[in-house]
Amino acid sequence: MDLISAIVGALIGLLLGAGAILLTLRPKLAKLETETGLANQAAEAARTDLARRTEELQAVQIQSAMLEERVRQADAMMAKLAQLEADLRAEGDMRLQRETEIARLTSTQEERERSFEEQKQGLLEAKQALEDRFKALSEEILKQNTTEMVRQAEELLKRFKDNADGDLKVRQEAIKETLEPFQLRLKQLEELNRSLDENRTKDKTEITEQIRQMNDLYGDLNKNTTRLVTALRDPGTAGNWGELALQRVLEIAGLAEHVDYETQVHIPGEDKNSRPDVIVTLPGERRIVIDAKTPLDAYLQAMEVNDEQQRRALLVTFAEKVMGHGKALAKRDYGKSVEGLELVGLFLPSESAYRAALDVRPNLVEDMLALNIMLISPQNSLGFLRAVAFGWKQDRLAKEAKEVHNAASQLYDSIQVLIGHYLDMGKGLNTAVKAYNNMEGNLRTRLIPRVRKMAELGAEHAKEIAEPTLVQDPVEASFQLPEVLSKSLPAPTAEGEGLFAVVSEEPREPEA
Repeated sequence: MDLISAIVGALIGLLLGAGAILLTLRPKLAKLETETGLANQAAEAARTDLARRTEELQAVQIQSAMLEERVRQADAMMAKLAQLEADLRAEGDMRLQRETEIARLTSTQEERERSFEEQKQGLLEAKQALEDRFKALSEEILKQNTTEMVRQAEELLKRFKDNADGDLKVRQEAIKETLEPFQLRLKQLEELNRSLDENRTKDKTEITEQIRQMNDLYGDLNKNTTRLVTALRDPGTAGNWGELALQRVLEIAGLAEHVDYETQVHIPGEDKNSRPDVIVTLPGERRIVIDAKTPLDAYLQAMEVNDEQQRRALLVTFAEKVMGHGKALAKRDYGKSVEGLELVGLFLPSESAYRAALDVRPNLVEDMLALNIMLISPQNSLGFLRAVAFGWKQDRLAKEAKEVHNAASQLYDSIQVLIGHYLDMGKGLNTAVKAYNNMEGNLRTRLIPRVRKMAELGAEHAKEIAEPTLVQDPVEASFQLPEVLSKSLPAPTAEGEGLFAVVSEEPREPEA
């Protein structure tokens, strides 16, 4: 009785304790439900923010492409301006040389004109001296010889003057002919200089406008870059960016989604966070797993600092995080869940980040390979992915070659059957010809002579018996199989070579 009372008391105590625990946990359950609702709202907000940031990333990429195009245009304009300035300097040097030559020729002409004036002045002085000399002579001698002497003096002066005038005209014509090409070239240089000045003014205006637009774009780019860096620091956004970059590399390599590779493949027994970003299928049912969720926050921080030591410390941290991510991938052991796994690749979506990691840790690739993880970037991954695409192409060619070989074998068998029937028909024709000739001989030597003898003995007949004709050329089985059809076909190689090569000298027996 005491035992029953004790058991009943214990049960009552348990019930009371359970009720108290239930009363205690009820507020916690309500709070937990509230927190679950808030978490769902936060997740929805995060998804909305991710979509918005993805759109912003695409807009930044478009603006970056536009800016690069503007920069290329500005570089082209600067190169054009530099070429124009070089041409202008060359034309200026040539113009200076022409001006120097013109100055020299002008100086020579002035010197010649001064010489002519001096000669003319000398002649005038000589004339004056002669006149003074004549005046000094006596009046009688002057009276007798004045006319003749004046005439002779005038002729002499005229001769000197004519010679001087002719020489001056010749020299002036020569100088004019010499200066005409220089004057023409000088005019052309002046026109070219004026055109270059106009073009330079126009180009400077355009370049100024381009620089203004570039400054505006640089300002926008800085803002968008800041937003992009902020977005990429979020692991989810950085992962999406890495997946987009990886998918772009796969497309450039010539691989097709759902044919040569799959994205976000669900692996039985793995949670959602462990899904491989990409599984590339190789010929022979081999596979490569590629992960693109590499942490980039330390690298982005390193790109923002100016202190070299601080930057290197952040890059060392970045390399350590990459190595840590590789170790985490190795622990997932995709070989147990992915059939035919050949390799696991860790994709860095930025070449500069890849080089920065190797600069601070040169053995990073070897350390990754020790874990059976291959560190890849867009540049080096493009090479082996193109090799994969080429391998698939060769695999398709080998399959097509095998199909062609099978079709050729079937055609070969059909042709051999047809040839067998043809030979049988020839044999039958030969047999019929031989039987016909034997019968013709029997008719001609035995039956026809007897019938004719009966006619000679008086038997009535309407017309003469026709003479049978012997078939002189029986059908010869001269048909020969072509050499290629008298030999068997080989099996195709992996490269599709030797498709119709002869590997057997024994002809195949025709089918019945």
